[in-house]
Amino acid sequence: MVSYKIGAVIAYYATSGLMAVDLTADIHLNDLIYINNKELKIKLIKNEYLFCDFARKGETIVINADFPVAIGDELVRT
Repeated sequence: MVSYKIGAVIAYYATSGLMAVDLTADIHLNDLIYINNKELKIKLIKNEYLFCDFARKGETIVINADFPVAIGDELVRT
């Protein structure tokens, strides 16, 4: 199965369970992505001050983090 990078973690907020991500591909709510071989379903996308259903390539967004991540971790979609 082909997998490709869709972004990288630039910040992690442990107390709120969120991470900031620089996108290199589009992303939508309910997408399944992988970080360090762990599956993550996108439940929240926040762009600037707005909650969104999707985000475009090149944007910096905040998404849910169900488990701890490190700065620099890559988001991958299969």
